Amino acid sequence: MPSLKCPTCLKNYALEQPFITCPICRGKLNVVYDYEEVRGKVSRDTLRSRGFNLWRYYEVLPVLPSWRIVSLGEGGTYLHRSFKLAERLRVKELYVKDETTNPTGSFLDRGASVLVTRALWLKAETLTCASAGNLGASLAAYAAKAGIKCIVYAPSKLDLGKLYQMTAYGADLRLTKDLEEADMKARMENTGYLASSIDPFFLEGVKITAWEICDQLNWEAPDVLVIPMGSGGHLSMAWKALKEMEVLGIIDRAKTRIIGVQPEGCAPIVKSFKEGKSEVEPIDKAETDILDIGMKEPPYGNEALKAMKESRGAAIAVSDQEALEAMKLLARLEGVFSEPAASSTVAGLLKLLSEGEIDRGEKIVCIITGEGLKDPKAVLSLAEDKLKVGSFIVSIKPHSKLGKAKLEILKILSNGTLHGYGLRALLEKERGISLKLPSLYQHLEELKELGFIREAGVEVVKGRWRRLYDLTEKGRKLLEGMSEV
Repeated sequence: MPSLKCPTCLKNYALEQPFITCPICRGKLNVVYDYEEVRGKVSRDTLRSRGFNLWRYYEVLPVLPSWRIVSLGEGGTYLHRSFKLAERLRVKELYVKDETTNPTGSFLDRGASVLVTRALWLKAETLTCASAGNLGASLAAYAAKAGIKCIVYAPSKLDLGKLYQMTAYGADLRLTKDLEEADMKARMENTGYLASSIDPFFLEGVKITAWEICDQLNWEAPDVLVIPMGSGGHLSMAWKALKEMEVLGIIDRAKTRIIGVQPEGCAPIVKSFKEGKSEVEPIDKAETDILDIGMKEPPYGNEALKAMKESRGAAIAVSDQEALEAMKLLARLEGVFSEPAASSTVAGLLKLLSEGEIDRGEKIVCIITGEGLKDPKAVLSLAEDKLKVGSFIVSIKPHSKLGKAKLEILKILSNGTLHGYGLRALLEKERGISLKLPSLYQHLEELKELGFIREAGVEVVKGRWRRLYDLTEKGRKLLEGMSEV
């Protein structure tokens, strides 16, 4: 029977205990299994006789027979043999594990299913979490299925697709300045079940991605497994899964080298790995738009470091632009539309291949963790590239076609993000331009289509949501060009 164990003070706890950190030393708790007992129940044949989903592997999940499973059909996602992408990258055997087909479009549904199953058994009436996007959407969906109220604290710079998901599932969404404030307020809530990415039940669900990959490869572990890193939990649990399968005799050997990918603007795990450190040093500022994996102080960073070192793996940072380009490549060559956090694995693979860190003859799997429709900026990027929306000639006064109102909007936004009501007030007060709201929003939509501005999240003003707008790099270059004319 599985139980909880603190790796720091070695204290053991039953699964029924209502906590996720050690009450003695506050250490993170791990789920441990009696693998001798599991070995007697699990084999390749028994697993293949069951339906292909998360719960196919229930012997290595922390649930008891009396618990009612909360499921939306998560897991069992497709492993694409990516012939065209492999040809483009000049590699022999490449696969992408398409987690975009999970119920809410992300791999986190696996963890949410297990976590909410436990919360329901504990008779929790409320589930509270802090999230930059996907985690909140996933927990909101599973809480709705279980009949549990869900409170999500999220930074105002939130991808609108994820915001819409959370509200559609009935979450009580509370916006904050940033993720750190969201986390603090979620902890202060002190009602019901506090859900987080360090919850051992959540992490055990996420672990099953690696079990499925080996299952789909006829129980042969890949040579290389590439995973995005935010908290570091997904990567460290993939390594746990591989070692479990080896101990249980399900695979011959956990030979896989695990590669972790982070955005360049927020890569504390990559930095510590490259510097040969055993512990991750937090960074002061996250300078990336890839919010779901932009963690300044990753809670499972040390575990991710250990997993990459034990597996003889590597860590790589990619730019936001490289992730976007990889997203386009994946969509157009393989028909898998991912968000930039997910396509960062393809971008990381490209860099490591060019650096000679990965042999082109190896069997490689990239995990694609979330779908592209969650990120409207990513959708716009694809549309601009394909349809040439927003293309313009800079040689002869390109700004002359925009009109005064649009130019003044761009100048105001060059000072920082602002919502429509604020823009309207400043246009009238400082620029002498009076616009009705419908006209203002028409200008904003046209500037978005031209690629000069973008939506930058929302904020709450007097209890109402206001959509924020920001200049794109293209918009900044336009203004710089104007100042030189």
